[in-house]
Amino acid sequence: MEIRKLFRKNGDYELYFGMRLVDNILYSGCAIGDEELETDYSLYNLCNYWNSLTDEDLESIDIDSSFFDSIVIEFLKSKNFINLVESHSDKELAILCLDNLKRRGKLNKVGEVLLQYKDLFSRSLISIGQAITREERAYWYIANSQLVSNDIEGTILYWVFLDERDKMRDIIKGIKNEYLVVIDSSFVRDAQVVDNEYIINYFNGDDICSTDYYWFDVENCDLSVGIYQGHNVDEVLRNASMVRNIDKRALKAYQLK
Repeated sequence: MEIRKLFRKNGDYELYFGMRLVDNILYSGCAIGDEELETDYSLYNLCNYWNSLTDEDLESIDIDSSFFDSIVIEFLKSKNFINLVESHSDKELAILCLDNLKRRGKLNKVGEVLLQYKDLFSRSLISIGQAITREERAYWYIANSQLVSNDIEGTILYWVFLDERDKMRDIIKGIKNEYLVVIDSSFVRDAQVVDNEYIINYFNGDDICSTDYYWFDVENCDLSVGIYQGHNVDEVLRNASMVRNIDKRALKAYQLK
């Protein structure tokens, strides 16, 4: 397998990243200079070493993680049996393989939902990742599984964790939950609310005095911004944030029964 170049030649130096397989464990590794291709550096040490050679701060460079991912996929497609990928958790390994299948147009609806709602199906993704590391030609094991078939229910029963199956079925059917979205009290600050009579008089242009109305202090209260539908809280807060032009971090949601 070729060693991929991450950065091109810089003066007298070239920087390489690669991975190596030792005792069925896939290690992330890297080397600097043609004469040091067998040397293994941690990313931290590599950053320090690169900075000592050049004026370029490696830690400030946005490294394209797909470079690492493509190498992992190559290993997973090989005949090697891999029981651990040092640079990827089981969940990340599953996501990597599913995403690769999706880009090739092979993934079925269950797989697409797993990718779209990763936080809702953590146990399923971890289970898929664990299955991958128990197989030779691991990627092809997934690429020829129910995850690329038209048997949606069969895929759910085989690949989706028991307590996550009903949620998967609801999402595929388009069933959404309702959430009450509010502004967290810590963001309300000095906001106050008043009865409808004040608002009506104000917009009618009447001569009003605020002391004539009873104001309600909401220091310890939440202000509702509406009821929204979605498959999970993050999706709902994102939509409410866009509709009301409120920072998502200032919002919280309660699922309505």
